[in-house]
Amino acid sequence: ALRLRYEIDDDVLRQVLGAAEVSAAGSEVDLSTCPDDELQSRLDDVATVINRSLSLDKAPLARLVLVRTRDGLDDRLILCAHHLIVDALSLGFLEEDLETGLAALAGGKSIDLPTGTTPFAVWSRRLASRATELLAPVDINYWIEAARHAAPSIPLNAQLNMNDEASARTIVSRVDESTTSSLLQNVSSVYRVKVPEVLLAALALTMTKWTGAHIATVDVEGHGRESIFDDLDNARTVGWFTSVFPVNLVCSHPEDLDAVLVNTKELLRGLPLNGVSYGIVRELATGNAAEEMQRAERARVCFNFLGSTSRRISAESLLRFEREHCGECRRPNSARAYAIEINASMVDSLLQIEWRYSRHLHAAETINGLAVDYVNAIVRLVEHCLAGTGDGISPSDFPLAGLDRKGLAEIADLLGDVGSDER
Repeated sequence: ALRLRYEIDDDVLRQVLGAAEVSAAGSEVDLSTCPDDELQSRLDDVATVINRSLSLDKAPLARLVLVRTRDGLDDRLILCAHHLIVDALSLGFLEEDLETGLAALAGGKSIDLPTGTTPFAVWSRRLASRATELLAPVDINYWIEAARHAAPSIPLNAQLNMNDEASARTIVSRVDESTTSSLLQNVSSVYRVKVPEVLLAALALTMTKWTGAHIATVDVEGHGRESIFDDLDNARTVGWFTSVFPVNLVCSHPEDLDAVLVNTKELLRGLPLNGVSYGIVRELATGNAAEEMQRAERARVCFNFLGSTSRRISAESLLRFEREHCGECRRPNSARAYAIEINASMVDSLLQIEWRYSRHLHAAETINGLAVDYVNAIVRLVEHCLAGTGDGISPSDFPLAGLDRKGLAEIADLLGDVGSDER
């Protein structure tokens, strides 16, 4: 993936794999004479220059820059890669390999990296060549029906239609440590729900309260590394595998937290190919289905749960990770794809949620209110799961039984009657 570049042909962006000898460009910047109180600003400037040096039509779309500081003990190593060639998991793989290589060189040993998995180009070509074969008619119909039942557009505070990066602002909220710990360690075992399911159930409560509708349509980002082909392994492949797919979150009765959780859980677990098939239908399918998908209005809100962003670095490591701003990563005049982007992640034992929005479309007070409501909804759902007033059982918990909700309810009633007779 680090050899990829892009060409524009008749307004079509085409991915091209470069020569094998292409590698990430490395360089060095000397800030050894920079005063301490100016270092962060200078690092920001350096990072911005590095980011802007990437050009889609020229490989490599990655840079590795060593920044020398005054005492030499706080040198920075900046790894910059375009999002078109790496996802969050890929960055982790690159960082691990970098640490392994540095440790080997420091110890006078040869560099021995983990065995590579299926190259990104091989996986991409297989996906494109077998797109039609992968798509069952029921999958295609699923996404067409989902588009037809999408929620109305979200409220806008203004109609300036200038949703560019220059207008983007960010509001950050955090969930307390106790609730975060319960969400990660207890909720799944007690209530049979996964963390992303709870977070999206909370988003259903938050968005429907705001819009007044009983459905909230959001695009969800997934890692996209599904086991589609038995003979291919992309578990540790560097590339951008991210899948993006719309979900219609249902919240007809916000006071019924059991229903909100179960509806969200069943919705997510029933997605064809865990959502990957949406992109296949939209981009690779042909005929009426593809045309209808292309005409469908895209969601205005995107949600992504990144998991833990804290790197586990040992005491012997030659590197440590700094939470420093790394320059401008997006061009100010670039159009934003969404009105609101929600990124949730684990940072220093707390669940952190970032809300990116445009000041041309929404006021800070509006987004801040949504952020507060969202944290409160997460707390409510976690407390509900731990209270023991429900069990969260639903058909997806018994995948081999082939039950629907009605059949599961009938069995539950039968077991309840048996228990009453025995007493």
